[in-house]
Amino acid sequence: MRFLIALLLAVPAYGADLRILFLGNSLTYSNDLPSMVRRIGEIDGKTIETAMVAAPNYSLEDHLMSQRSRRALVRAGKWDVVVLQQGPSSLDESRRMLVRDSERVRHLLPERTKVAILMVWPDERRVGAFERVIESHRIAAEAVDGVLIPAGEAWYRIVKDGGGHMLYSKDGFHPTLAATYMVALATYRALVGSLPDAAVTMYGASRVADGDLGVTPRQLGAIVKAVRR
Repeated sequence: MRFLIALLLAVPAYGADLRILFLGNSLTYSNDLPSMVRRIGEIDGKTIETAMVAAPNYSLEDHLMSQRSRRALVRAGKWDVVVLQQGPSSLDESRRMLVRDSERVRHLLPERTKVAILMVWPDERRVGAFERVIESHRIAAEAVDGVLIPAGEAWYRIVKDGGGHMLYSKDGFHPTLAATYMVALATYRALVGSLPDAAVTMYGASRVADGDLGVTPRQLGAIVKAVRR
């Protein structure tokens, strides 16, 4: 696992169709989710500029106290969308923090900048928390009149069908390459629109992930189906 103190990556894209800033933690920077979203855009003939500020175990509250994160948000006028990602937030306290701090970020942004809430997942030992995780993120998205990226719902569908082994890495929480690909599909679908057919073939998936997902065609089909439902 690659650990970062903080990360800010930007891909300059003059005349970009969409500019997205990701604020999150290791669930976002593992396997470089923003770059996967950008590559789906390339396959779809769209130019997407991405930047990311992420650090291990960061909550949105941590980002709000971080000078690096606040500097990125000050530049929020250049972003069309700011994607917010926290941990599972299934407990009452963490749910309150997710909603409160999503609202705090919303107040820092220009009205024209959309907020998107990236729904994550519980660790594999707490599968029973999925419904609480899903509910927490829906509440947060509604609180900021934002876009919900339902990656956690797609993850839950795969788990219920017995495919959780291809999503969870060895630590039982962080995403495998295939899982980050699935999250990228969910993100693109929520923020841009329908998925390009060329991005959901075996060859296209390896282009998006910049590597072999380690899944069979049938497993890839299950991932795509879970995102499109």
